[in-house]
Amino acid sequence: MVGGSAPTSWEPLIKSLIDLRGQSRTWTLSEAARSSFELLRTDWKRQARGIESSAGVSAALDKADRHLLRIALVLAEADAPGQDGQVSDRVIQRAAAIVQFTINCWRALPEQGGLGPSRRDEKLASAVDRVRDWIEEHGGHATRRELQRARAAGIRKGTELDATLTAYEETWPGTITEERPPGGGLKTLVIRAPQRRP
Repeated sequence: MVGGSAPTSWEPLIKSLIDLRGQSRTWTLSEAARSSFELLRTDWKRQARGIESSAGVSAALDKADRHLLRIALVLAEADAPGQDGQVSDRVIQRAAAIVQFTINCWRALPEQGGLGPSRRDEKLASAVDRVRDWIEEHGGHATRRELQRARAAGIRKGTELDATLTAYEETWPGTITEERPPGGGLKTLVIRAPQRRP
């Protein structure tokens, strides 16, 4: 900061968060927060596919829902460091305002060739959709091993499947869980089809 000292009001919060780094906690969306999140995600995805969106804006809109959840988690932790609990609708709305500001900044920028989604991003998005379709056609859920053995969506390499599942979880949070088989043994990844909405 020019001509003055740095603000110190953040110091207690940062210190408390650093002290809690090793503590496990779980945040979930409240019913109202989940409803708002779904509405925002639907609207952003619709805008991303609209002809009025440039490639750069479309890419930002396509990732806006994941960006929103990350920001909401930061805000929830800042409000109540280290506490388990529910993310409120108010937190989702605050996070949405930050995301919308970012999208508006993209809209204000002149379009440039390198800002759009890459060919790899497009292939990954296609693979995510095909994995979802495969799971829906095969009972609604599958383990990672089942997907790899069946070469679901034409995926042959384990590294490609890992990248696809990472994108799958980012697209539909909560659809991938680590579970122990009914007969016992090591935990395995279980991938579920997302719930389709009318």
